[in-house]
Amino acid sequence: MSEKKSADKRPIRDILQEKDAFLTTSEKIYEYFLRHTRALIAIAAALIICVIAVAVYANIQKSAEAKSTLAFEKAIDLFDEQTDNSEAGVAALEEVRLDHQGRKGARLATLTLIAIYGARDESAKALPLAENMLQTLKPAEVTLKPILLNNLGGLYESGGDYQRAAKSFEAILALNHLEPAFRLETLMALGRVQAAAGQKEEAIKHYHAVVKDFPKHFKAYLANAKVAELKGGLEPFPLPGADLAVLTQKSKIETKKENQTAPSATETVEESDDSGHSKAEADLYDPVGEIGSDSEKDSADQVSVE
Repeated sequence: MSEKKSADKRPIRDILQEKDAFLTTSEKIYEYFLRHTRALIAIAAALIICVIAVAVYANIQKSAEAKSTLAFEKAIDLFDEQTDNSEAGVAALEEVRLDHQGRKGARLATLTLIAIYGARDESAKALPLAENMLQTLKPAEVTLKPILLNNLGGLYESGGDYQRAAKSFEAILALNHLEPAFRLETLMALGRVQAAAGQKEEAIKHYHAVVKDFPKHFKAYLANAKVAELKGGLEPFPLPGADLAVLTQKSKIETKKENQTAPSATETVEESDDSGHSKAEADLYDPVGEIGSDSEKDSADQVSVE
């Protein structure tokens, strides 16, 4: 007992001198820092240097992107207002494409050049650009994929490579979240190239998809006419979804109007819509009178199939 009491009565100073005997957590951390000061300072310095380097690199990249975009805008300004094929503008775009590879300005320049060369029927120049850009699309450029595939399809088609053209258009239809207007144009284009390739059944299938999915659109009539042409005969009108009662009533109204107001001697041409079809024909494929806007009909006239 006496020995235990004597041990318990040791001076507190002696007890505290025992290494780590009663150190708290904060004291242990402090002691660790004291022992490893140099190493910790080196680590902190390395982290600071890394942060500064990342910030500098990001600033350089941002500056380079801005420079490439500005170069692209200057190249566009060189185009003559009267033409899309200004040689000075094309040369400037090629320079931007080569000098700022991978940058936003270069990608925009490439897209523009693809469109220009395609309009010039210079497939030899446009195809490599379109194919390379499609293969090197960045995650942020995913929205460009249907546009590039459409350009490729058109280029293959103009070169007579209908099989590859069809594959490009089919790849567009396989994409998610495709805009209805883009889907309509792609179905028409796919039917066109498959018909040109002699794949009549496949072409008819895609033309029928246009009629089914867009029964009130002007191009439904065009698709139906193409089906009739491929089948070697005429398909009955109206298109699917048309109301015969409405058509009959419209026909009676039009007849009554014609009887009330006879045309003058100079009015020898029957009223027609922008497609070249008569008003009565237009009513057949558009029973509710919604053929589409003038811009839609103008764009329809520009498609080669139509």
